[in-house]
Amino acid sequence: MVTQRSTVESDQASELNPSPGDRPASTGSTTGGSTTGSASSGEARSSGSTSGDDSVAVAVDGRSARRERNRDAVLAAVLELFAEGHLSPSPSQVAQRSGVSLRSVYRYFEDEDQLIRSAITYNMERISPFVTLDRPGVGSLESRILRTVLARLALFDQAAPLMRAATHRAWTTPVLKERLEEVRDMVRQQVADMFEPELSTLRPEPRREALDAIDLVLSYNGLDQLRTATRRSPDEAGAVLRRMLRALLTPTI
Repeated sequence: MVTQRSTVESDQASELNPSPGDRPASTGSTTGGSTTGSASSGEARSSGSTSGDDSVAVAVDGRSARRERNRDAVLAAVLELFAEGHLSPSPSQVAQRSGVSLRSVYRYFEDEDQLIRSAITYNMERISPFVTLDRPGVGSLESRILRTVLARLALFDQAAPLMRAATHRAWTTPVLKERLEEVRDMVRQQVADMFEPELSTLRPEPRREALDAIDLVLSYNGLDQLRTATRRSPDEAGAVLRRMLRALLTPTI
């Protein structure tokens, strides 16, 4: 009997105080604060990790945005120097004008040639809205002449420094030469579309001659002659251009 009692007492003690191997696995729900606290601690660590990742992402985005701003400032500075007659500005000139360190300029661009080519390409994209002619072929001849002249004078005012630099470097930079040819072809086609009602009445060769003449009148070189060499104001240059276009187009009606 004594032995049986001792066994029962021993079993009861085991139930009340189970050994570590017999204890049920904690589920982290209602059995004690320690388990719940451990889960909360894990969640906090996870939350902290996510917050840290977000902070890193924000920092990276901030650096990228700053890099883009600095790069744009460098390219804008090159255009300003073009406008002042510096067709091949040095990286140190560009750094001083842009407020960006010389070290950063070389970080963004491998050498002076890449810097100048990038600036020309960047600014060609910037002036692209000024290239388009509004409502080609629509309206009276006089209204189309006026729209064309105003648009080309506005384009010249925006693009003259860039065109000088691009033309200057095109002979030694095939990519720029190709880009300039694309722009010239596009501008010529726009003129052809604008004055198609008049040009369409001509046979092929006279039509090509008339288009060549109009293209020459409205070319960068023609506008530069009026605005820079002869120092004509925009209004004076516009009057000259309108007179020339009337003379070229009126006999073809």
